[in-house]
Amino acid sequence: MKLLTLSRIGIVGVTLCAALVQAAPPTVTVDGRTVNFPDMQPRFMYNHVMVPLRGVFERMHANVDWDFGAQRITCVKDDATVQLMLGDKEARVNGQKVLFDAPATLSHGRTLVPVSFLAQALGARVEWDDASQTVKITTPARLRQG
Repeated sequence: MKLLTLSRIGIVGVTLCAALVQAAPPTVTVDGRTVNFPDMQPRFMYNHVMVPLRGVFERMHANVDWDFGAQRITCVKDDATVQLMLGDKEARVNGQKVLFDAPATLSHGRTLVPVSFLAQALGARVEWDDASQTVKITTPARLRQG
């Protein structure tokens, strides 16, 4: 009977540890510099890494505008303009409709967006490092330098 109780405790402990490991937020870097998210961390949603909008895109030197009434996000970087609506799975990139897999989502007062779509729409290269659970964004200026 004690063995059964200890094995249950062991299973619960392993399950909790696995949940904690999975629950660790992914890291995001822009041109090799880690992006800090002071009040909400990136998370996995819809099988994508979703990030608080401003942290990443301001690090990419993009102008981010939130129209509360229209529930529309506009990101402008150089000659690229990306507009998306909260909850939609489509965006306008320089006026052209583009479909993507995960909608922009509002969570605890923050707008979460699929980092790969938006970064690529602004001309950046996006890579996923599974070992470190890191999204690595390289901006167009850095791509031209390297």
